[in-house]
Amino acid sequence: MGGEQSRTNGGAGTTNTIPPGVTTLRPTLQKRFAKGIQYNMKVIIKGDRNVGKTCLFERLQGKPFKAEYNPTQEIQVACIQWNYKATDDVVKVEIWDIVDKGKTKKREGLKLDSEEPAPTLDAEFIDVYKGTSGVIMMLDITKYWTYEYVQRELSKVPQNIPIILMASHRDMEEKRSVLTEDVQSFLKELNRPAQAAAVYYMEASMQDGFGLKYLYRFFNVPYLELQRQTLIAQLRRNEEDLEAIKVELDIHGKSEEQDYDKFKDVLERKRKGLPVAGGLCTVSAGANETAEVQKSDVDGTTMSLRSRLSQQVLEQAPLPSPTALQNSDSDANRKRIDDFVPEGKLDNSFLSSSQATPHSSPLPSPKPARKNINDIQLSDSSGEGVCYCNA
Repeated sequence: MGGEQSRTNGGAGTTNTIPPGVTTLRPTLQKRFAKGIQYNMKVIIKGDRNVGKTCLFERLQGKPFKAEYNPTQEIQVACIQWNYKATDDVVKVEIWDIVDKGKTKKREGLKLDSEEPAPTLDAEFIDVYKGTSGVIMMLDITKYWTYEYVQRELSKVPQNIPIILMASHRDMEEKRSVLTEDVQSFLKELNRPAQAAAVYYMEASMQDGFGLKYLYRFFNVPYLELQRQTLIAQLRRNEEDLEAIKVELDIHGKSEEQDYDKFKDVLERKRKGLPVAGGLCTVSAGANETAEVQKSDVDGTTMSLRSRLSQQVLEQAPLPSPTALQNSDSDANRKRIDDFVPEGKLDNSFLSSSQATPHSSPLPSPKPARKNINDIQLSDSSGEGVCYCNA
């Protein structure tokens, strides 16, 4: 099938065709990548122009060596495969090809006099050292001015970032202008504090791949430093959580929740169906018996607002007497539909837009206002009022 591979699913019986150039992961790699990425390591390549930064950038990706020189216009980023020894930790290594001063891009379309040029992604536009775990500082042994660039820029690297100084073009020894002894003596004279990260030196050749294995071993240094910082941060969070748990245990140990007598009292009241102090369970009795559970307040004496309102309504509302209920439900007080129909023909004058006729039925007189029971006057047998009843 033109170099394509076939893979059959065990249960479904279907065959998936893998395009050429793509291979399936081994079971060990599938198990490793199934846990996700544990560390994200950023390594930047810095150096003066025409020292081979882009060539190293491509060689780390497994691409072949290119002899022609093409200046890089802006920063390039790529991810490479790398792991620390035989561990199962998945490390994402980002390689940045740094350009100190990129070429300004030309905007497409209509040009305006007040229009500013498009920004270029270079070291002047962003801080390349932010989040960096390691720095590869390159120089060309055949160009002395590239060594002077390293002398100027090496002090600008943050002291907590490991650095490796790579002298490229080792295959052009006959044209060497930068001596190894001069570079090593320069590194010894650096005034870096004792707690600063180390600076390493190596020589390499991108044409035959010399020095790449040593560079891969150098990646262990920024990885272990990144791992150490991560573990320190985890230990710091662990100590903070431990102190918080200690304070929480001290508070709860002195609270009412740890009082055994109150705990037994709560169980006894719940068994009897009584309100529980602390708002754990409040029972309100009425026409419809309901029980609701509410969280207790700080003082542990808050009752449910709904239960208190229902209790007040039941206490204040007067209950009707059985005689009143019987009279209201008697058949004598019920009106029939015939009582609402007038005798004779119905009056249709309300359908017209004219005013009401004299034959229109008058509006019913309002009913007298119901007297309050407190204002009812009591009288004796002689008919004379004697007193008022006040509740």
